[in-house]
Amino acid sequence: MPTKSTGPTASIVHASLSLDDLLTLVSLDLAPQMSKVLADRDALATELEAIEAEAHTTRQYISFCRNSTENPALFQTLIADGQAKMQALEAEERKLRAQAVVLDQAVNDARVQTRLEILPAIRAIALPQVDARIAQLKAMSMVQRLLGKKSPRARSVQQQHVEELTYLRQLRDIITAEDS
Repeated sequence: MPTKSTGPTASIVHASLSLDDLLTLVSLDLAPQMSKVLADRDALATELEAIEAEAHTTRQYISFCRNSTENPALFQTLIADGQAKMQALEAEERKLRAQAVVLDQAVNDARVQTRLEILPAIRAIALPQVDARIAQLKAMSMVQRLLGKKSPRARSVQQQHVEELTYLRQLRDIITAEDS
């Protein structure tokens, strides 16, 4: 059911992502838009793991057959069968790895699209908070500079403010970047 929203968060494009979801979203990969492409990638990874496990078992089988001294004709047939199976597994692995490259690009594309979809809402929510905190830090710095009251912790607090201000400015640049 689509979430209706008004005000600055109305720009959330994806209907299944509410304001609360956005505020608690830990990673873009957990956004609803990402679930299908990530599930496809995970399924492919599981297939690759199964093929790799089967190839490992087949290599062990071939090695056992090569080291066996009983009934050489039978073991030569078994070795040939194992090698044919290895070729088939390697071909399937190459095919799946090619699909993995395509899926990785699809995941990256989905991340970019999801980011673009939620960016207006992030801007609407975060920018006023970031700007307010920058203004607060500037005001605290002004008071310290102009009133000259120095506490024993003043130097470390000033350094923390400078670091936080730097971080907030960088964050603001990221949020407001046009090519985000």
